[in-house]
Amino acid sequence: EMKHRMTTWSVDHPKTVMALILLLSLGLAAGLRNIRIDTDPEHMLSEDRPVRRELNRIEERFGVKDILVLGLERKKGGLFSAEGLNEVREITNQILELPGIDTGEKFQSLNTIDNVRLDEEGTMVVRAFLTHPVESDEKGRAIRDQLHENRLLDEKLIASDGSMVAIYIPINDKDDAAGLYDAIMG
Repeated sequence: EMKHRMTTWSVDHPKTVMALILLLSLGLAAGLRNIRIDTDPEHMLSEDRPVRRELNRIEERFGVKDILVLGLERKKGGLFSAEGLNEVREITNQILELPGIDTGEKFQSLNTIDNVRLDEEGTMVVRAFLTHPVESDEKGRAIRDQLHENRLLDEKLIASDGSMVAIYIPINDKDDAAGLYDAIMG
């Protein structure tokens, strides 16, 4: 009986029903300004949870709280061609110029990670993999081989099949992550 009366009233007063729906929609829309979406898993865990305490301990020990990881892959010509590595070098340099990036020792890329090796005379040489532009595909393949030989970098900075490299980008404020992502991908 109640459903029938509401239906009949709604059909008999369509302008009033539409006005009520509009007012209700506007009221709900006004409240949307106060909604904040927080997708940070850290905020979903209470401080006393063991996993949260462990996360805090790791962040404290290693000094990195928020980090973006960018994987770079290049199909045409391969990543470890002179052209491919020079693109990696240029992308890294552009990222290092962005505000909000922690450019200290936690930033890791082929431009910034030291390659420690012995030269032909047995002298230890320490310098980043991409301090200068790569001049030939042969030098690019040599860099790939050196990365694979380094247990600390193989499968961390370079994929096991050599198809991708990673850039680890520590950020100063996790609230800037989306904007930095957009700037990097832009």
